Amino acid sequence: MDIFRIVVDALSNPMALIGLAVLIALLAIMNIKLDLRDLARNSGAVRKTSQPDALGDIPFERQSLMNKTEFRVFATVEKVLTRNNSGYRVMAQTSLGEVLRTGRPASDAAARKAYGVINSKRLDIAVIDRAGYLALAIEVQGSGHYQDPAIFIRDAVKKEALRRAGVDLLEVMPDWETAKISQEVSQRLKLSLAA
Repeated sequence: MDIFRIVVDALSNPMALIGLAVLIALLAIMNIKLDLRDLARNSGAVRKTSQPDALGDIPFERQSLMNKTEFRVFATVEKVLTRNNSGYRVMAQTSLGEVLRTGRPASDAAARKAYGVINSKRLDIAVIDRAGYLALAIEVQGSGHYQDPAIFIRDAVKKEALRRAGVDLLEVMPDWETAKISQEVSQRLKLSLAA
């Protein structure tokens, strides 16, 4: 039986006509999905540029890792830790995703999403213990720090993630003197102030 005869028979039978319409619709939908998948796959390959090519001939310049206030706090924390021979180490501009992880398997979609949120945040200063775990997070607050709602939300996310991980957060105000910073760090890490 040829295809022409099937179509003629289907047109004379209402049930066969409905079946044929459904079949054509399903084939069309499947074809659109396949086309979209191919389009997505191929467009990514066409637009994808290798990392070396992306550099092109663009010049780069060094920039400061920390502002002056952050560096002053960093140097103070470093002195406190060195003076106490504590075994703690201090790091600057550390990704929160490098020092925290979720308590759920990586296969959990919500955990991956939560990790993506914290991984995009940085700590001004991170104090790690002898085993390499985050022992104290330090944020240096600038003047007018909370006037920007985006900064407020970003900091609230950091605070909540640190709280859930059981990590103490020290928020240093820009007007704090070296003695105040030393006292706070020593107290939170249970170090001797007069060592």
